[in-house]
Amino acid sequence: MEYRNQTHTSASATTNPGRTADVSSAVPSSAGGAGDLQFPRAAAAKALARRLFSFPALLGMLLVGGMVVSVRSSLPDPDTWYHLAAGEEILATHAWPTVDRFSFTTYGHESMTFEWLGDVLVAEVARLGDLSGLMLLLVGLSSLLIVLLYYYATLRSGNSKASFVACALPLPILAGFCNLRPQVLGYIFFLITLICLEHYRQGWRRVLWVLPPLFVV
Repeated sequence: MEYRNQTHTSASATTNPGRTADVSSAVPSSAGGAGDLQFPRAAAAKALARRLFSFPALLGMLLVGGMVVSVRSSLPDPDTWYHLAAGEEILATHAWPTVDRFSFTTYGHESMTFEWLGDVLVAEVARLGDLSGLMLLLVGLSSLLIVLLYYYATLRSGNSKASFVACALPLPILAGFCNLRPQVLGYIFFLITLICLEHYRQGWRRVLWVLPPLFVV
C-alpha cells in the first residue's frame, strides 16, 4: 500500500509539472498577443515621426516661413474693413444683408453678400483678438494655402524638390493675393478639390465624399 501511494504521488508529481508547464507556456503567448497589439501603434507612431521630420516636411516649413515673411504687411487691406463690417452686421441681425450700406458709389442699392461665411469669420476673429487675431488669421490661411499648393504639386509630380522650387519661385507674387479677404478661402477650397480629384485619379475612390460638404460650404 505504501508503495502504491508513493507511486501515485510520483505519478501526480510528474503530471503536475507538465500541467504547470502548459499554463506557463500559455502565459508568454498572451503576453506576446499584447505585444502584437502594441507593435502596430508603435510602428505607426514611428512612421508619423519620420514624415514630420523628413526632408519634404522641412521644405514645406521653409515655404511656410517664406509666406509668413511675405504677408506681414498685407493686413492693411481696404477690403478687410468692409468684410469686417459686413460680418458684424450679419452677427448682429442674424440675416444676410440685402442692401449695400458701406459703398460710396452704390450706397442703398440692392446687394447680395455671397461671401458671408468669410465675413463672419473675419468679424468673429476681430471680436476675439482685435488686430492681433486678424493677423494670426491671415498668417494661418496663407500658410495653409502654400502647404496645400506644395502638397498638390508633390502629389502630381512625385518630386518634393521640384515642387518646392515650383512653389518658392512665385511666392512673392502669390503673397500679393493673400490678403485678408474671403477669396483666400476660395483658393484653399479650390486646392482641396484638386487634391481630392488627384487622389481619385490615383485610385482612392472614397476621397470624393469630401467634395459634397466642401461644395455646400
